[in-house]
Amino acid sequence: MKESFIWTDTKGDFTKAHIIKNVPKYFTNEYRRVPKLISGETVYEALIIPIYIEERLKWIISLDSSEENAYTEIDRIVADYVSEELPIMYNLFSMHQKTLFCSRYDGLTKLMNRRYFDSILNDKINTGIKNGLKFAIVAFDLDQLKVVNDSFGHDAGDKYITLFSKMLKECLNYNNNIGRIGGDEFTAIVEFLDIDEIYNKIHDFQNEFSKKIIIKKKIKFSGSFSFGFAKFPEDSTSKEELVKIADQNMYMNKKRNRGKKIINEY
Repeated sequence: MKESFIWTDTKGDFTKAHIIKNVPKYFTNEYRRVPKLISGETVYEALIIPIYIEERLKWIISLDSSEENAYTEIDRIVADYVSEELPIMYNLFSMHQKTLFCSRYDGLTKLMNRRYFDSILNDKINTGIKNGLKFAIVAFDLDQLKVVNDSFGHDAGDKYITLFSKMLKECLNYNNNIGRIGGDEFTAIVEFLDIDEIYNKIHDFQNEFSKKIIIKKKIKFSGSFSFGFAKFPEDSTSKEELVKIADQNMYMNKKRNRGKKIINEY
C-alpha cells in the first residue's frame, strides 16, 4: 500500500474518501498499479473509498473517470457515508452467513446436518430424474462409538469422529455431499461412472482407517467403520427407499465384522 500512488496522494492518511486529481502525473515506473480503463481511455480523476472492517483496511473502491474535475466535495462526502455504512452491511451479512452455516452444518465435523443433507438429496433425486444422472447413496456407521465414549471419554469419541470425517472427505475428494445424520451415522451422495471403482476406493479407505492410531492424552486406540451402497436409479428413485437399502447393506457389512475386536487399545 505504501508503494501505491494512493498512499502518496493522501500523504499516508488513508482513512477517509479522497479525490485524486491529475492521475496521469503518476503514470511512471514508480507507480505501476495506476488504473487504466477497459475502454483504453486515460484515467484523469479517481474517487477513492477505503473500507475498514474491524479497524483493518479490507477493500478499496476506486471510481475512475476519464474526465477532469469529475468529482466534487459533495461526492466525497457521499463516499464517506458509503465507507461508514458498508462495514455495517458486511457485519450483518457475516452474521447471517454464520447463522446459516450453524443451521446447515454439524458443529464438530463441519459436515451437513441431517436436515440440510435431506434437502440436498431431494434436489439431487429430482435433478437425476430429469437429466438421467447416476449416483450412489453411501451409508457409513462408525463402529462402537459408545464403547469409545464410555471407556475413554467423550473427548476421545470426538477425536474418533473428527478423524473419520477428515479421512472421509479426503477419500471422496471433497467434491461430494456428505452429511452427519446421527452421532455415529454418516451418509454421502457420490456420483459415479464406475460403481466398482467407488466401492474399491471406500473399501481401501476402510482398511486404511482401521490402521490409524488415535491418540488422546495418554490413550491410544484404533477403530473401524461399516458402509453400504444404494444406487440411483437402479435400486430406486425414492429417497426413503434409497436410504433404507443403503442402511440394510451397511448393516450386512457390520454383521461381517461381528465377533472381531473392533476397538483396539494400545
